[in-house]
This record gives sequence, structure tokens and C-alpha cells, in this order.
Amino acid sequence: LHRCAQQATLSGGLPRTPAALRKLPGIGPYTAGAIASIAFGEPAALVDGNVERVMCRVDGRSEDPRSTPGKKALWARCDALQQNRPDQSHPGDLNQALMELGATLCTPKKARCNACPLADLCVARRTGQVSVLPNKPKRVKPVPAYGSWGVCRREDGAVLMGKRPETGLLAGLWEPIGTGLSLQAVEEDELVRVFEERAGVRAEVVSEVGTVRHVFTHRKLDSRVFVMTVAQGPLRCGAYYQKVAWVQADSVGLSTLAKRMLDLEWSFR
Repeated sequence: LHRCAQQATLSGGLPRTPAALRKLPGIGPYTAGAIASIAFGEPAALVDGNVERVMCRVDGRSEDPRSTPGKKALWARCDALQQNRPDQSHPGDLNQALMELGATLCTPKKARCNACPLADLCVARRTGQVSVLPNKPKRVKPVPAYGSWGVCRREDGAVLMGKRPETGLLAGLWEPIGTGLSLQAVEEDELVRVFEERAGVRAEVVSEVGTVRHVFTHRKLDSRVFVMTVAQGPLRCGAYYQKVAWVQADSVGLSTLAKRMLDLEWSFR
């Protein structure tokens, strides 16, 4: 929030459109839609938990609203509502009305359908599915996983990183050289071996700086982060990464996990 305020101040204030707002740190799709529509009168949609529930019931949507197709469909539906409003003034009123409807009448349990202004349009009410929509399958409890990653930084700030495979977890993103996920704790000597195998360099552990915990859909990962040094010489990409290189972190695509690792190492310095 502090960084967002700093950037907004330096650029003359908050931008008006959702696309521009989302470029600021800490502002996601929902917040961008709320600011654009309520503060600036832009015809921008938003989807929070209340809007999600209202629209799933009104439309009788059976897909999981947390899935990628489900999210896209809901956002497209709400965007269409905004663009097709009979009264094109005050677009924030529609967003706030949908949120308020979900918070007060179309609640998760004991929905007050008899008082709802959308009752006659509601597919869930007509088909007796109010209690089962939105369809949110129970999440599988994440399994603990472990890994170690080494941050090796040059004097110019470049970090030795690898580009992950194009398929699978965090596909195509860059990260500090690491072991990947394991169901058992990964020791320092394994990380040293991985540097040689995956980047073709001899590495040495300087210090462990901490652990980053990150939850994926099916894994709860504890990532040990080490400061490393490597012997001078050419890099050699092994079979795991698509590419290994010394790169400036702000010039490549990084996962949130990788950013947190680099932030932890930087704070240690």
C-alpha cells in the first residue's frame, strides 16, 4: 500500500482505468474495478465473493467460480452488465448494489429470496439450487513439501537464475537455482549438487537466510533460501531448466515465490 501511494504520488495521482490501476503494486482486478467505477465513474466491472454468489445463482452457473474458466465467465458477465446498463451514469452504483445484495439478501446460508429484487430472474430459485450454488468443491488439503534455493548475486545486482520448463508448475518463469519440490527436507549438499547439475557451476553456501512458505493448490511448500557463491566460469544449462543466465530480476518474468526469495535475500544483505 505504501509503495502504491508513492508511485501514485510521483505520477500525479491514481489513474482512472482498471488496466492502469492494476499496474500499481497491491491493486488487483477487484480493487481496480472498485476504484475505477466508484471513484472515477468508469464502466468497470468487479467480482468479489458477494457478486460471485449473486451471479452464480441468478444465472444458474454450475462451474466452479474459483476455476480459471469460471472466473473468466463471471468477469465477462459482469463486464457485459456494465456495458449494457440503460443508465450510463454512476457505474459504481451497479457494483455496489450487487455487492450489497450478496451481503444482505443473497447470503451463503438462509438467502432471503422473497425480498430479493432479482427473484423473478433467478435460475437457482426457480430450480431449487439456491443452497448448492455457487458450486465450490471442497479444496484438497495441501500436502507439505520442501525445497532449497540458492541466491547468487553479482556486484551489478544480476542473479544467477534458471528459466523453468514450459509445462508444469510455474511454467516458463525464472527463479534462483533450486532443487524443486520434495516430500522430504532438502539439505545444503543437495543444493550444491543441483547448482553443478542444472547450471554447470561449482557453488558454495555462504549462509541460510530463512524460509519462505508458499501454498499451491495441492502443496504447502517450505522453501529454504541460501546465499551462495559460485566459481567463475561459463554456465552450462542442464536438463531441468530451459536456460540459465545472470539476469536482472526486473527484466524477466518471476513467480511470486521467486520474488519473495529475492526479497528475503536482499533484506539479509
